[in-house]
Amino acid sequence: MIRIKALVARVIVFLVILVSGGFQAAPMDDFVRQVMVRLQNFYIASFPEKSYIHTDKSFYATGETIWLKAYVVDASLHLPDTVSQVLYVDLIAPDQRVIAQRVLRLTQGTAAADFELADSLAQGMYTVRAYTNWMRNFSPDYFFSKRLPVWQAATAVTDAAAARPGAKPRVRKAAPVPKPKTDVQFFPEGGNMVVGLPAVVAFKATDEYGRGVAVSGQLTDDQG
Repeated sequence: MIRIKALVARVIVFLVILVSGGFQAAPMDDFVRQVMVRLQNFYIASFPEKSYIHTDKSFYATGETIWLKAYVVDASLHLPDTVSQVLYVDLIAPDQRVIAQRVLRLTQGTAAADFELADSLAQGMYTVRAYTNWMRNFSPDYFFSKRLPVWQAATAVTDAAAARPGAKPRVRKAAPVPKPKTDVQFFPEGGNMVVGLPAVVAFKATDEYGRGVAVSGQLTDDQG
């Protein structure tokens, strides 16, 4: 109710400014352009949203998983935003290509997701970007973005050029990062499955710390 009253007050103020702007002397094209600019500024001021992403680490190696939690708040009151129901989160490569996207359903302005970093990813600075569908109506400058360095999990580099005369070439090698163990559990509706009867079966996949992980699989019978 407080937000509705504040919005009504802003509408009244906007209309007063619009009427008193002295548009009578301006050509029609200028009039329309000025109205559109003022409307856009009004919408930004009246329905501001801010997104934020918190990641479990500030840097990663290939083969690891980026775990993240996303927040969307009303930029005026800094309270969880309940207007937008969907948040888009992009993973952007160093060459500015979007290589993965998550479409998240917001619950009281929050959501969680993950990005699995393939072993084949190139080393470099990656970016996680978050925005709502409403924010896409305006400049990308309003999107939240976070830069995350990603290194190769195992590399060997011979630094012969930097070695002193007569010294052996130095070799630097990063220890490979073990992949987390995954536990998959199945939950048939009603607790049991009966041969020959259709059933709904849910499943849950977690890592060794109990956190959800993204998995894919294939359902086969005894014939493969």
